[in-house]
Amino acid sequence: MNISKIIIKTFLFSFWCFCATVMWGGSVEVKGLANIDFGAYPANEKKTAVFVLKNRGDSSLNIIMIRKTCACSEVKTSKNKLEGDEEATIEITVLPESIAGLYSKNIYVETDDPKNRFTALTVSGKAVPLFTVKPSEKLYAGMLVPGQIWKTSLLIETDEKTLQLGEIKIEGYPLKAIFKKLVPGKYELDIELKAEKIGMINSIVRIPVSKPAGWKAREIVIFGKVGK
Repeated sequence: MNISKIIIKTFLFSFWCFCATVMWGGSVEVKGLANIDFGAYPANEKKTAVFVLKNRGDSSLNIIMIRKTCACSEVKTSKNKLEGDEEATIEITVLPESIAGLYSKNIYVETDDPKNRFTALTVSGKAVPLFTVKPSEKLYAGMLVPGQIWKTSLLIETDEKTLQLGEIKIEGYPLKAIFKKLVPGKYELDIELKAEKIGMINSIVRIPVSKPAGWKAREIVIFGKVGK
């Protein structure tokens, strides 16, 4: 058998294998919506979206892995192997108080579909917090020297008329936090830290919520370093 015939036979065999994979392999399809919008909702609510994947191919389809892009979500699947024309549900849950404001998060479902390895599913919405903290809930105190005093003031705003905040709790590096009401719906939180111990600054100012019920305490994180 000459070289040209071997090459032709090899090509035909490879082409047949390719066609068999395309024609008879598993083929993933999103049945219904691939993007679910929760709209605006209180951030302490749990939101769940259910997506349906279908195998449009003639042979089995395997879900290899589901990749999240945010720790704010949990993902469950009803099954990892779909026979021809079989369906599976993908349940995506956005956890309570894990995110705030407008968001759009993708989840990628990896399968062994030869033509579509990754299928994107999206959940979006606007998680409305009980109150906002400005300028930020994470504060950098910087590099301080022993004896130096660092101060800052935070503005807390809310539209919730029944809001009642509990006693502030402080964890980590010692500091002072004074809370005062300015006008209805606006509060000020004054924080003062005196650099005494050499080392890293890691403090948490925890603000409990007394009313309305069902909300977690909010945490203000202060970090930095004290050195000579």
